[in-house]
Amino acid sequence: MMQDSGVESRPQWRVVAMFYFLACAFSWPFFWWRDVNAQSWNDSSIPPEIRDLTWGPAAAAFLVVYFYPLSRSRTVSLFGTSTIRSTFCFLTPILLSWLGVSMEQGHFGE
Repeated sequence: MMQDSGVESRPQWRVVAMFYFLACAFSWPFFWWRDVNAQSWNDSSIPPEIRDLTWGPAAAAFLVVYFYPLSRSRTVSLFGTSTIRSTFCFLTPILLSWLGVSMEQGHFGE
């Protein structure tokens, strides 16, 4: 069903609730592991660039898109419906996070 561009759409609360549930379900066990058993967390073989980022909301977003395919448009970005711009908006924070963690840990020569 097409909506008039002048009509504001209502939030789909079932989709919003599913996103929050999944994001917490993926994130909280890792937070618990980090906070309760810090030595095991620090000794894990998970690379720090991945371990120190919160991936729960990203995994939840992918699953919500899979479970509710009609709840979103084909592309999402801060700059409109361009696939290239959407990809840029998705990858930029990941790359900046990786760069920041790498700089903090001294992976670049001083």
